[in-house]
Amino acid sequence: VDNVTMPPAPGALHVFVAEDGGNMELVAVDIETGGQNANVFCQVTGRAGSEITGPAFNPAGTHLYFSSQRSPGETFEVTGPFKRH
Repeated sequence: VDNVTMPPAPGALHVFVAEDGGNMELVAVDIETGGQNANVFCQVTGRAGSEITGPAFNPAGTHLYFSSQRSPGETFEVTGPFKRH
């Protein structure tokens, strides 16, 4: 695990994890199951040798941002809604 974030609103259902290296995936880990369930939330392709870094939500919890660490360095935005209780 390299970077971890979760929506700022109470009742968030997932922790979002950016793993080091390889497959450029951002994984959503289910809080209610104590981390027993995890699913690929998104995957960035075409960025060999890079990794996802810096996942963060805007204060309203409606937008998730993350970056591709190496060339080409890019920042991505995903618009919610993100599940809550």
